[in-house]
Amino acid sequence: MKKIALYICIWVICSVQIAKAQHFPTYASINKYFHNKYIAPSNDNYSLTFAKKKGGWYVYELNANASPAKSINEQLFCSAETHKFYVLNYKIKNRKSPEDSNEDWKNEINSESYNYDRIPYYGYSGWDQDVIKDFGNQKNLKDTLLEGLGRAYSSYSMAFLWGQYSYMSEIPDQKEIPSSEPYAEERINNFIKYADLGIEVYHQLEQKFPEYEMMLGKAQISYADEIMYKYSTLCIAGKYKLAKASLKSGLFNPMLLTMARNYLNSMAPNAILFTTGDNDTYPLWYVQETENYRKDVTVINCSLLNLPRYINLLKSGNYSYYKKIKMAWDENIMMNDSLSYAILDSKLDGKQLSINALINELSNTHAIQKTDGKSQLYASGNKFFIKAPELEINTYKVLDDTDKINLIKQLSFNLEITYLLKGDIAILDIIAQNRWERPIYFTIGSDNAIALALKPYLQLEGLVCHLLPKKITIEEHEEENETKLYNTTILYGILMDKIKWVDNYSAKPQKDKLSIREMQTMKSAYMELLRALIAEGNLEKAKNVITRVYNLFPLESYPYGIYDLSVVEAYFKFEEYDKALSILDLAVNNESKLYKNASEEDKAVCKENLSKTLDYAKEICFEKGLILHSRKYFAQLNALQP
Repeated sequence: MKKIALYICIWVICSVQIAKAQHFPTYASINKYFHNKYIAPSNDNYSLTFAKKKGGWYVYELNANASPAKSINEQLFCSAETHKFYVLNYKIKNRKSPEDSNEDWKNEINSESYNYDRIPYYGYSGWDQDVIKDFGNQKNLKDTLLEGLGRAYSSYSMAFLWGQYSYMSEIPDQKEIPSSEPYAEERINNFIKYADLGIEVYHQLEQKFPEYEMMLGKAQISYADEIMYKYSTLCIAGKYKLAKASLKSGLFNPMLLTMARNYLNSMAPNAILFTTGDNDTYPLWYVQETENYRKDVTVINCSLLNLPRYINLLKSGNYSYYKKIKMAWDENIMMNDSLSYAILDSKLDGKQLSINALINELSNTHAIQKTDGKSQLYASGNKFFIKAPELEINTYKVLDDTDKINLIKQLSFNLEITYLLKGDIAILDIIAQNRWERPIYFTIGSDNAIALALKPYLQLEGLVCHLLPKKITIEEHEEENETKLYNTTILYGILMDKIKWVDNYSAKPQKDKLSIREMQTMKSAYMELLRALIAEGNLEKAKNVITRVYNLFPLESYPYGIYDLSVVEAYFKFEEYDKALSILDLAVNNESKLYKNASEEDKAVCKENLSKTLDYAKEICFEKGLILHSRKYFAQLNALQP
C-alpha cells in the first residue's frame, strides 16, 4: 500500500508539473501584450527575445553575434504559477504617439508560435536539457509533450556536432570546433545516443497518436524525417557506413516515394539538383539509397550548403554514391567558419563580373578585410554573368531545334541582396564549374537567392526547373513571379510519359499535409503545361493533358480551386462554355469552403486565394460576354472585402 501511495503521490506531482507546462499563455498573446504596452529596446547588437521556462515567460535581450552568445536584462514577464503579468523596466508606450511603429514582431509570431506553443520550454540556452530532465523519464505523455520531448532530443543531439546557433551550450562536448577538424568519436557517439532517443520518442508519437498533426503533417512524417536527419548528419560528419545503417524500411508512404522517383525522372542523366528543405530532399535521398534509384543524379540541399563540412563532403566524393562535385573556391577560405558570408560591394559601377572571376576573387586573401577587428569577406558588385560557349551548348542533347533558335551565349543576372551566404557562393561555384557538362536543376518554387536571380533561365521540366542558356519563349505574364520558361515538347513528354504512379496512387485522397502539398505541386505542373499549350494554340495536346489530369486527380478526391483555373481557360478555348462555367463554380465554391473553415493561422491565405479566384472568374466571364456570371462573381468579391 505504501508503494501504491508513493506512486500516486509521484503521479500527482508529475501531472501538476505537466499541466503547468501545458497551460502557459501562448506565444502570440505574450508577444502582443508586450508590444501593445512597451516600446521594444533599440539596440543594433541585442535583439529582444522571449523565453518560456518552468517559472513562466521571461523577456531578455540576446547578442547572438557574440561567442558565446550573451544575454542581458532578463526579467520575469508572466508567472506560470499565477499567470500574473509583471511590470518590466522598458518604456511604456504612449498610445497617442507613433513610437515603436515597427511591426516586424508580428512576423515573428507567425514564424515562432509553433515552437513556443508545442514545446514545454523554449527560447533560451538549455531549453532542450530542461525538457529532457523534466519529461524524459515520464510515461504516457500527451501528444504535444511527446513532440516537445522529441524536438528536445533532436536539438540536444545536434549540439554535439553543429553547435547551438543562438543558444550556446556550456557542455564541453557541445562547444563548437573548427570545421577543418574531425569530430572525436565521443561526440559522434553522443550524437547517435540522443538522436536515437529522439527517434524513439517520435516513433511512440506515431504509434500512439497516428493522426496527430505536426508542422509537416502526420506524426509518421516527422518520425521519417528524424531518421533522415540522423542519416544526413552522420554523412556530413564523415560516417557514411553508420549513416546508411541507420535507414529503416517503410519510412515514407507510397505516394511520397512515387513523388521522389518522379522528381528524379524529370531530369536528364548525370544531373545536379538543388533542393531547398527537408521535404524535397529526404525522400529523394531515401529512394536513391534504399532502391538504388537514379544514383546518377546528385541531390544537393541548399540549406546544408551553408555548412563548410557539407561543401567539403561534396567536393571529396566520400558522400555515399555521389560523384565528386567540381568546385574552384579556395578550401582554406571556404572552411573558415568566421567567414560565413560575403558582402557585395558596388565597386564595378554597374559592370558585370563573371562567376569564375567572382570565385577567383573570393579565393584571394585580398577579399578578406578587417571590420571592427573582425575578418570580413567582400565581393565586387552584384551584377554577374555565366558564359555559355556555343561548343558547350551543342552538347546539350535535351535541346531541340526550337530551343536552339532562342539560345544565348551569356546568362546575365543581378542579385537583389547585399550579401552572399556561404551556401550561395557554393551554388554559384558549382554552376560555374559544372556548367553544361552536368545539367543543373532547381526544385519548383525554390526561394533560394540564386534560384530567384536565375529565374529567367529556368525552364520547367516536370517537377524541376532546368537551368538553360535560353530566352523566355512565351509572353510574360503581368506578375513577374508568374513568368515561366517552357519547352512544351519536353514538358509534355515528361508529364505524359515519364511520370509514373504505383496503382494509380495519386487518385487516392491524401490525408497528411506533406502528401497534399506534394500532390498540389504535381497538379500545378500539369496546369502550367496546359496554360503553355493554350498559349501556343495546341488544343489537341491540351485536351490530352486535361484527360490525364482527370485520371490522376479525380474531382471527388481533389476538388478544383485557384490552382486549377487553367482548365477553365482551356474549356473556354474549346468553346465548351458549360464545362468551363461548371468548373469555375466548383473552384469558387471550394475556395469559399476552405476560407470558411480555415483556422486563424490560415485565414489570411485562404481569403487571398478566394479573392484571386473570384477576380479571375469576374474578369474571364466579362471577357467572354457572360455579363450575368461576371456580375455574380463581382458581387461575391465585393461581399468578401471588409
